[in-house]
Amino acid sequence: MAKWPDDVKEFVYQSYRGVGPTDMARIVSEKFDYPVTASRMKSFYHNHNMNSGITGHFQKGHIPANKGKKQ
Repeated sequence: MAKWPDDVKEFVYQSYRGVGPTDMARIVSEKFDYPVTASRMKSFYHNHNMNSGITGHFQKGHIPANKGKKQ
């Protein structure tokens, strides 16, 4: 798989914000019947300077689910 179809590229460009490469790979595979792995989608994001905005860090002010509970 060397070349990405134009319709798949256009879809990824329009909807990558807030969607990580793993989820985007699953969405593209289901929607376009175009098999994409998470690592290939991660490379696509990197090669096209796309930042989904997902950091994986807790946001400031996050309240833990176990706050106030006894161990």
